[in-house]
Amino acid sequence: MFVRLANNNDKEQIVKLVDTCYKIYGDNVNTNNYDRDLIDIETKYLHKGGVFYVVEKDFRIAGTIAAIPLSAQEIEIKRFYVYPELWGNGYADILFGYVKNYAVNNNYKKISLWTDIRYERAQAFYKNNGFKSGEQKNMDDADNPYTLVKYELPL
Repeated sequence: MFVRLANNNDKEQIVKLVDTCYKIYGDNVNTNNYDRDLIDIETKYLHKGGVFYVVEKDFRIAGTIAAIPLSAQEIEIKRFYVYPELWGNGYADILFGYVKNYAVNNNYKKISLWTDIRYERAQAFYKNNGFKSGEQKNMDDADNPYTLVKYELPL
């Protein structure tokens, strides 16, 4: 395993990973709409004070995690995905560790995220890492309506 910051040259592999994860729930990537941030990772994340990490296995992107500052106190996790065939092998733990270290080293006081309520495995991961669930919101900005739940972790 090798973790590094993503760049725009990674977009094809990242889109493929996200699409693979979406398809589990009957969804598809749409880079012309709600997934357009994946086309220019450097501008959408890195140039806005955030990070976008990838973990590689055998020179292939196996997982991603991004985080952007919401304020001087809070950072929000985005784009946290691992190929399903690699679930349970520590990739998510490693990626989350990078973002948590980034948050602590940059004096953030809270990590937050929104996740689809259907992502039960992800929600278990967040709870096991000390996140507390909060508000929910119904969304209709994708191909199918969905519900998001917010998770927060004080640092």
